[in-house]
Amino acid sequence: MKNLSLENAGILFTEGEEWKEQRKFSRQQLRDFGFGTKSMKDYVEKAIAETVKIIKDSNGVASDPKIWFSWTATNIVMRIVAGDDFEKTDKGLIEVFMRITK
Repeated sequence: MKNLSLENAGILFTEGEEWKEQRKFSRQQLRDFGFGTKSMKDYVEKAIAETVKIIKDSNGVASDPKIWFSWTATNIVMRIVAGDDFEKTDKGLIEVFMRITK
C-alpha cells in the first residue's frame, strides 16, 4: 500500500512559502484560462441565463433540471479549457448527461 504523506500534497495541504508559491502559480494559470476577467463573468452569466430560458420555455414539459445544469457547467468548463462550447441541441451530449444523472 502506498504511503499517503502530505509532503508535496498541493495547495490544500501546504503552508508558508510553499503555499504562497503554489497559490501564485495557480492564480496565474487560472487567469491564463480567463478566470477573474469580465469576459468570463459575462460568459458565465450568459450560460446561466440560457439555461433559465430553456427551463422556462419548456412550457411545463417534464424535464430533469440536472441535465441542463450539467450542460451549463460543462459549457463553462469547455469555454475555459477549449475556448468553445456545446450547442444546447447537441443530442449526443444530452444523452450522456441523461445517463450520468440516472
